[in-house]
Amino acid sequence: MKILFRKGTVEVILYLASVEKARYSDIKKQQYVIGDRSLSRILKELQKQELIRREVLPTYPVSATYSLTDKGKLVAEHLNILKETL
Repeated sequence: MKILFRKGTVEVILYLASVEKARYSDIKKQQYVIGDRSLSRILKELQKQELIRREVLPTYPVSATYSLTDKGKLVAEHLNILKETL
């Protein structure tokens, strides 16, 4: 779970917990501190750790939405508790 220590990761998880589903551009607007490359890397790693799911939509041009898995929701709950206590 070293991914949680990367800049922007916690913010991405908490943002997805607050909106349920989001497109890359929506996440990017909220994460103005990190660049496109870093955000893409974070999303791929969160997917690999099964904290988020990526759903490709059959549109033109192709778009995708990101949402938390059950495991990701559990992590988000714990992060919110930490956030409130600090």
